[in-house]
Amino acid sequence: MTWQDQLLHLGAALAIGLMIGLERGWNLREARDGQRVAGIRTITLLAMVAGVAGVLTTIGHAAVGAVITAGAAMVVVLGYARALQRRAELDATSAVAAMVALALGYLAGVGQASVAVACGAVATLLLAMRQEVHGWVDKLDKADIKAFARYAVIALAVYPFLPDGQYGPYGAWEPRTLWLVVIVVTGFSFGGYIANRRFGARRGTIATAIIGGAYSSTAVTQSLS
Repeated sequence: MTWQDQLLHLGAALAIGLMIGLERGWNLREARDGQRVAGIRTITLLAMVAGVAGVLTTIGHAAVGAVITAGAAMVVVLGYARALQRRAELDATSAVAAMVALALGYLAGVGQASVAVACGAVATLLLAMRQEVHGWVDKLDKADIKAFARYAVIALAVYPFLPDGQYGPYGAWEPRTLWLVVIVVTGFSFGGYIANRRFGARRGTIATAIIGGAYSSTAVTQSLS
């Protein structure tokens, strides 16, 4: 790894810290001193420290990198514990966000900058959409949770463990490909369910029809391929 690569990875760690830290700093802008666990400066510095630890790991100083990362994580934990003593109802979101920035900064430092920055952007979006996410969750009922859980099992719990390759007479069976069709088709059905829940039975009819058309065309295309 060249020094230019190292600078790029540290820059990615800095960007992650700034993204997450900016959101946390703005969200806690009205909090008094002593009521913040981590703001823009703290989170940015944590991500930078983790990035340095990651770079040290890649050049053969893994033990030093581990000590630095563990020490930074301990600072976050102790800071949250101290703030919690002063304010019993303190939200843990900022502490968790700091730990996420720490982990992603380290990930960027070891060379996975693209993945780390993408995850940092998603984390920042989730933090920024707090009210929208909570409002969406409040509208869910038990049936919605069950539907989501079933689809998660189909897409995430079964597919990764299926063997790859051709099986059976003439290699006609490809378990992963067949299950991928199941995931896609079930996904369209799940999308129709979400459309009805989101827009209501009347306005969701068009969306459901579109999804149903995609459902049929996808199944036919896959069966003929």
